[in-house]
Amino acid sequence: APLSSPPAFNTNALPQAAAGAAPLVSYATNPSTSTLGFVQTQGDHTLNPYYLTWNLGVERELPWATKLEVDYIGNHGTHLFSRSNPNAPVECIAINGCTVTATTPATVPVAARTPYMNLGMLVYAGFDGFANYNAMDVKVEHRAKDLDMVVAYTWSKALDTKSSVGSIGGDDAGWAGPQDGHNIAADYGRGNFDIRQRLAISAVYPLPIGKGKALLGNSSSLVDEAIGGWKFGVISSLQGGIPFTIGAQDIQGANSTYSERANINPIPAGFHQSLAKQFIYDSTPGSTDAQYTQPEPGYFGDSRRDAQGSPGEITADLSLAKNFPIREKANFEFRFDAFNALNHWNPGQPGE
Repeated sequence: APLSSPPAFNTNALPQAAAGAAPLVSYATNPSTSTLGFVQTQGDHTLNPYYLTWNLGVERELPWATKLEVDYIGNHGTHLFSRSNPNAPVECIAINGCTVTATTPATVPVAARTPYMNLGMLVYAGFDGFANYNAMDVKVEHRAKDLDMVVAYTWSKALDTKSSVGSIGGDDAGWAGPQDGHNIAADYGRGNFDIRQRLAISAVYPLPIGKGKALLGNSSSLVDEAIGGWKFGVISSLQGGIPFTIGAQDIQGANSTYSERANINPIPAGFHQSLAKQFIYDSTPGSTDAQYTQPEPGYFGDSRRDAQGSPGEITADLSLAKNFPIREKANFEFRFDAFNALNHWNPGQPGE
């Protein structure tokens, strides 16, 4: 509904609205000659952003020189630095006495739907952001002379109202802040760095080749210098993709937002997500035939920030190395490294 409560900011020192201008609820047009186009302000009090963190872990020794560790990790961030526009207009929708179409501008100008009619955009830098993180970590370690291996799996969820002040990654909410400056909580969604699942494996395996080993165990010392003592290493990870926001158009600039999001609908029957086709989008205003659609003119989108996940990522780096002792404090290492040894294609964020 239209804002009618007293402004939260003291604007006595700023240019006043035109003489005779009616209150906001009547949507009087404010002449541009009495409007400051852009104002940036800081909160009255600087707050210290902080996190409360808690965790619970269990370790268990297993047979065959193996250890299992399971941990729960959680935290909650409060007073995080954020940015918003308290002078954002209310939506140009019928309940607010405003209409707009794809071909005709808003019947009530943006300036007449703002709390501070003598101001334009008000970039407010404050400490009203918040975040939550919950994760389960499972780690298995095996330490023995024939194999040194660590396998770690993380299942997590990171949620926040904004992952950085200036926007990073695929967050459609940029420097201007949330989609609706009067409803920051509506931007609560996946963080830009939220990776739901990740499996990491690292191992070093001495090859059983050479003098006294399973293969060519009767080799001479000279042959053993060439074929013995080699170690095979692997570092690999498999993880889900980072999320990104499906944006939409602020038709006719009716809501003066830089962060308009699409509507989200049930996934249409027969749609199969793939690397070539992550999601389907229909830019027709008010349509509902696709997973993401353009909102009707004047309305904010109802999808969340970072609602869509990118394709996952698979990497595997391999190495083969051998140390040749030169003297007590010196060794010569011969090493062969293969990065992305599987030559696996890891695509970035898809487009529309």
